[in-house]
Amino acid sequence: MVQIERQDDSIRYRLISLLPRLRRLCAVLAGDRQGRDSLLRRACLEMIEGGTPPPRGEAFDKWAFAKVYATWLDLLRSHDAPIAQGRGNAALFEAAFRRSDAQQEELVDLATSLARLPPQQRCALLLLYGEGFSHEEAAEILDIPASDVSERVLRALSALIDREGARGSEAGGASR
Repeated sequence: MVQIERQDDSIRYRLISLLPRLRRLCAVLAGDRQGRDSLLRRACLEMIEGGTPPPRGEAFDKWAFAKVYATWLDLLRSHDAPIAQGRGNAALFEAAFRRSDAQQEELVDLATSLARLPPQQRCALLLLYGEGFSHEEAAEILDIPASDVSERVLRALSALIDREGARGSEAGGASR
């Protein structure tokens, strides 16, 4: 009993330092503030009370990210109308990656484009480019082959490039 309580406390304290990163992942997956907060609360509760600590030798952050993703998948499966292809809230992404005023306009455009991507693609981008995980680590977190991570990132980047190209064409046509 004492061992379990110590384990819960250890997980609880380690989660506190990860909360900003986990919150960003939840925002990317859920797409709105209410969903983000609900997912974060549920995932943290499952990690603390779930009874399965991270395997020995596994990075705690990788384990926690995998638990959040698994919780999100469980929530998707429990809905009558899955939100797997749901649009995200651009303002939420903008707030998650806020930068200086000079970069604000570009950030708004990027946030809008990111919000239009499927959550699985947003998540792959966040894990690789936002959190610095390798393709292999992201694959472990998402419990998919590394080739699927690469495919999700490629599709996301292609969509972002297509949107940027379309935006550039509109701007060029408007100035004529």
